[in-house]
Amino acid sequence: MSNKENAAPVGPPISPFATSPRRPSEFWLKNPAWIDGAIDPPHFYGSHEEIEAALHAAGVSSNAYVDQQAALSTPTPNHYANIKSHAQALGEGRDIVNPTSSTSPGHLISVGMVYSLAAAPGPGGRASKGLVKQKPTMKMTKLVLDKITCADFIKAFLATHNMSDKYSPGVHSGPDFKLWWSGSLGAKSGAATIQTDKDFYVALEHLLSKPKGKCTVSVEFDLDNMMGFRIQQPLPLAAVNPNTKTADGELVYGTKVPQLGGFSEVTQLHGSIIMELKATWPCSTHLNEHGGAGFCYVSNTSEHVLLNARRLKAWAATIVFVMDVYLDLGLEAMQGQGYLPPLLVISNLAPMSLPLSPIPTANSELRSCLSDFAEAKGIDLTACEEALTALDLTPDIIPDVPVQRLCDITHATEGQILKLHVFCRGWNARLEEKKEKRRRIDL
Repeated sequence: MSNKENAAPVGPPISPFATSPRRPSEFWLKNPAWIDGAIDPPHFYGSHEEIEAALHAAGVSSNAYVDQQAALSTPTPNHYANIKSHAQALGEGRDIVNPTSSTSPGHLISVGMVYSLAAAPGPGGRASKGLVKQKPTMKMTKLVLDKITCADFIKAFLATHNMSDKYSPGVHSGPDFKLWWSGSLGAKSGAATIQTDKDFYVALEHLLSKPKGKCTVSVEFDLDNMMGFRIQQPLPLAAVNPNTKTADGELVYGTKVPQLGGFSEVTQLHGSIIMELKATWPCSTHLNEHGGAGFCYVSNTSEHVLLNARRLKAWAATIVFVMDVYLDLGLEAMQGQGYLPPLLVISNLAPMSLPLSPIPTANSELRSCLSDFAEAKGIDLTACEEALTALDLTPDIIPDVPVQRLCDITHATEGQILKLHVFCRGWNARLEEKKEKRRRIDL
């Protein structure tokens, strides 16, 4: 596919409709499908009506879409050629000319819907073992089956259970359902599974050969197997209106809108570095899937290393590591010193040891210990620093102070003081280890 076909066509904007406010791509207009992937971002169509509306708004006849769908399907013979003639049908009491008249009330259809529910809790409130298939929910209706299509038949029995607005038949086949009638081979236990139009027309030919007054038709479909045929509900206008964004471009619609506060500080740092890397290394030679500029690291020998999502993430994590080691160097300084490509930098930095975190001074040890305790355990006793300092209670001797005495000083509960005892012992051990490493480094 060329880049010209990928790019959205330039032309007068089409009238807004329920599917998309953007004009479909020329490639999609020639080959309509459920997804228009030639525009950025891609657009998804939820029903045949939306596709026809898009074609109509773009000035393309929907007849071409119908012909295109017919051309995609496997040619099948005329399934009505062997159905009884009009004279034979009239002899059996079926009115072919006016099938909706009182003399042709249609066939009685029994429609069963099967679905799964969670099993009831066992004895003693034990969790259920899984989903349990329920007995079919049965409803009755009447349909005129003369020359009915498979898609219309599926829509009709779905409407019986008020499911026609939630599910739609497939373009070429599906959803599967079982069909049997009075006198059919195998009855219900051996009922034929209808998957394609051909399966339906073969069954319909034998069904219409039976006297209507003595023939009851039964249909059964499994709701658990129809997720692939679920109709995508159109989004409200606020969801596709660009004016629903804030000044900084953040989305405001949806139940799970990504927000900055939902990401950790490390993820935010990596994201900002990835954005800077993309701005630093654009590549017009290797384009992305939409025909726009890609991203490549170009070495001194003009070798291009494609920066995909995995490599950008690894590079950003490595930059954060290097920034911890060389705090005075920025991204540009690292590149100026011959920064390695993203595929080699991690293996070259692996032998380096992690730097020591800053060692608090003697006067700030209590403050650092209480802050770390609040962050690790969620118990904030930083307000008690002044009271503890007045009594010269430092982290190294706090574990030896009786619990009740510390409760009186800090007004904390016994459980919180016990947790403080345990935390201070570990904190002091780590502090002494850092001091020992610092002494060895200084030597």
